[in-house]
Amino acid sequence: MTASRSRLALLLVPALGLALTLLAAPAAQAATIDSVAASLRSDSVYNDPAAENALTAGQADDLRAQIADTGLPIFIAVVPASMAASAGGPDALLRSLRDTVGRNGVYAIIAGNAFRAGSTSGSVTSIADDAFAAQSSAGPYAVLEAFVAGVDEYYSSGSGSSGTSSTSSSGGSAFSGLIILLVIALIAGLVIFFVVRRSRRTKARELAQMRAVLD
Repeated sequence: MTASRSRLALLLVPALGLALTLLAAPAAQAATIDSVAASLRSDSVYNDPAAENALTAGQADDLRAQIADTGLPIFIAVVPASMAASAGGPDALLRSLRDTVGRNGVYAIIAGNAFRAGSTSGSVTSIADDAFAAQSSAGPYAVLEAFVAGVDEYYSSGSGSSGTSSTSSSGGSAFSGLIILLVIALIAGLVIFFVVRRSRRTKARELAQMRAVLD
């Protein structure tokens, strides 16, 4: 009886240790806004395997390649719904993530079943709505793929870079105005030069004639 209890105790100790390890692992690996933001500073796509709608490794890589092709600063995070709940909702999570990353660009998250997107320049809300409406039935990857394509088209057409366009236009107008002023000044200078020169020649001829008469 004593031997049987000893064997049972020996079996329970490793089992208890394994159970504690499994319980502690998710807590240790749980993503935070800071950890996700740190990842996004060097990787355009953060894909949490614990997320309800996590992408496959291949889908995440394809999305990274698509973003790289656009040449735009696009940051995407796929995280568990619990992260949005802790942040105060998906909208609050998106804002916090944008502020923590601290870079201008387009941000999108899938937190559980919620999809949110925003930009530090221009508005991508309609692009996100269109992508979700058209591709939600095909899954999260299809939604994100359509969203990135829509963002690329939007910013390539200049619609999302009004601030930059205005600055360039103002600079170009100022430069053109300066050139016009220089041309006008040059023409005025030439006119004055020829008028003065002609006046001097006229006076010289008149003075020569007066000298001839005096002589």
